[in-house]
Amino acid sequence: MAKRFTDTTKWDDEWFMDMPMEGKLFWLYLLDTCDHAGVWKVNKRLASFRLGFDVDVAGTFGDRVEVVENGEYWIIKKFLDFQYGNLNVHNKVHNSALKILDRFNRAPAKPLESPLVGAKDKDKDKEKDKDKDKVKDKDKDIGGQLDQDLAFGMFWSVYPNKKAKKDALKAWKALNPHDALSREIYEHVEKRSRTHAWTKEDRQFVPLPASFIRGELWKDELKIKKTGPTKCPQGHHQWGAVFVIEGGKLSGNKMKKCTKCPSQEIVQ
Repeated sequence: MAKRFTDTTKWDDEWFMDMPMEGKLFWLYLLDTCDHAGVWKVNKRLASFRLGFDVDVAGTFGDRVEVVENGEYWIIKKFLDFQYGNLNVHNKVHNSALKILDRFNRAPAKPLESPLVGAKDKDKDKEKDKDKDKVKDKDKDIGGQLDQDLAFGMFWSVYPNKKAKKDALKAWKALNPHDALSREIYEHVEKRSRTHAWTKEDRQFVPLPASFIRGELWKDELKIKKTGPTKCPQGHHQWGAVFVIEGGKLSGNKMKKCTKCPSQEIVQ
């Protein structure tokens, strides 16, 4: 597990004292979950899930955070200076952080070239060596690795077939998805849960969650489109209604009666 330096004097900073409780917690969360360059890949849904409140009510952090890539990433401005002090491009940790910032054109113009590596850097290199074999797909997502128990909890909350949870968790940890893949799986399940294939006959055709994970079924193509107006089986138009259609079949979980033939039920 990575370790970082923390500024214990922040509790005496008027800016920090004036923030609401939610703002303080959100700020500490950013400092802990950003990558080693001080870049946080914005995921307010996950932050709200972890912190237990809607982070949008926490307020903003003024000029301490720079928003880039149309709001997709936040950069904590003084993070690098506080964590590493004088930067040295020959230091592996420093160089990696500089490369990340360079993606956003925010790398310092003239990092120092001191041949000495401070105590902070030595500690970080040791931690990096210890974790090297445990970290997978590190460069796939700037936001880094999620806590897999929390990530699985989000997946489980939306997956409609809640059977064999222990086996599903085992499959999830074996997959060990990075942040972007966890969101991809979560969003796929949310969409697929509304399809005809997963809603028909009381959802009995939804695979076991462990089978879904091991089979990487989120990669399957979802052929869903919205159209309207459409017709009931008797040919009457239902103007203003929007129906979800998959494989030529109307799908969903709400029933609507045709206005022109009330006895005819239509799946909306």
